Amino acid sequence: MVMTSAFLAAALIAACNLPDSVSGHKDPTRRALSIDQRKLFALNAKRGLEECGSSTNCSTRRVKAILEPEVTYGPYYVLGERIRTDMTEDQDGVPMIIDVQVIDVSNCEPVSDMYVNFWHANATGVYSGVVAEGNGDNSDTSNLNATLLRGVAKTDEDGVAQMTSIFPGHYEGRATHLHFIGKYGGTEQGNATYSGGSVAHVGQFFFDQTLISAVDKIPPYSTNTQSVTQNAVDKWLIAAAEEDYDPIMNYALLGATEADGLFVWISLAVNMSAAQEVQEAAILTANGGVISSNSVLGGGGGSGFGGSKPDGSFPDAPDTSSSTSSSGTSSTTTTASSASAVSVSLAVAMLMLSAFAPLVLGML
Repeated sequence: MVMTSAFLAAALIAACNLPDSVSGHKDPTRRALSIDQRKLFALNAKRGLEECGSSTNCSTRRVKAILEPEVTYGPYYVLGERIRTDMTEDQDGVPMIIDVQVIDVSNCEPVSDMYVNFWHANATGVYSGVVAEGNGDNSDTSNLNATLLRGVAKTDEDGVAQMTSIFPGHYEGRATHLHFIGKYGGTEQGNATYSGGSVAHVGQFFFDQTLISAVDKIPPYSTNTQSVTQNAVDKWLIAAAEEDYDPIMNYALLGATEADGLFVWISLAVNMSAAQEVQEAAILTANGGVISSNSVLGGGGGSGFGGSKPDGSFPDAPDTSSSTSSSGTSSTTTTASSASAVSVSLAVAMLMLSAFAPLVLGML
């Protein structure tokens, strides 16, 4: 049965006609695996788009399941982060490849050329780029110049923004999460930054509680002494889960265990005519970070990058409520072994089988 499932899934991958799927991985095994993952993602997206396209109005109940409420961007948004494919820098943690697909809710088409800001806390629950009480060691002003675990990715022709990072750590008062801001209509600068334009979507993505618990047992996550907030009581997850939207990212292991790496993915539909308002805590300039006059800095908890004792709590952040959308896909930073490749290929095969076996059997 497993061999049959794998065969059917392989046939589906082969039949998926993606124009020149590409991967930035240098290792050929990882590159091939990443392309297969992208094809799976496109197949899932295509199914959703076909359902969406069967309606004369993309905003009708048929696609309401992928429409998500906008939620707060939090107090640690930094303006001027670099466009790049890997924002890990020197941070230890479980490698994680993030794929987020963006769909225009007005026409059900993938949104290309959107510039997506990703950022999250490190393994012990602290953000780079800001100096604030409760965010690690607030006497370490050099953190204002740090850029790790922050980056901007441009969506491709399939509407997919991909970023390599590590699995986020938790901090007091919040469940483990990833921030997302999608911008359009601006200009990519020669110094690999993006300026101007409008914000179409502000959101946060979350992770399966079982996955979080497993990762929290792995060093350096296991050294994080801050209290854990479960998904079930995180107010921003609850807000994001309104209107039938599921903000929990899908995931697959890139090896035998979580420590070997994760591929996480999700899709969301956005209103491209929207112009959300956001206020940055700091601005990254050519000379380093500068605290913004619009700063909404507050507490956050977390041990510093140097390992100081966690303290502080997370305050309420400004609410930017409105409405947009979601579904899911992603990969990893380190070179995968053949065992990892087999493990993920099987995971991909089973996902594809569950999604598309009825279609295949109907054609036989």
